[in-house]
Amino acid sequence: MKKAKKGYYALKDNYKDVLSDAELNEAFKNDTLFNDMAKIAKKGMIVWSIVWGILLVLAIIVIECLTTSHGLMVWLSNKVF
Repeated sequence: MKKAKKGYYALKDNYKDVLSDAELNEAFKNDTLFNDMAKIAKKGMIVWSIVWGILLVLAIIVIECLTTSHGLMVWLSNKVF
């Protein structure tokens, strides 16, 4: 995100010599496209983090169910009780 933001503002800065501030705002639509893409990227990172967490918990549960010693369950029961 930082690199994309830096590149976007560098591109916008390159046009400052050619265009006025009003024309820049009109050409870049007051940065709405960039802001919308930043929001979408942040939502995507949150969604993928949640999916990753769920898959990690499921993997632990499957491994726990397939092992005979049930080490995690024993450890948790010793800590709780």
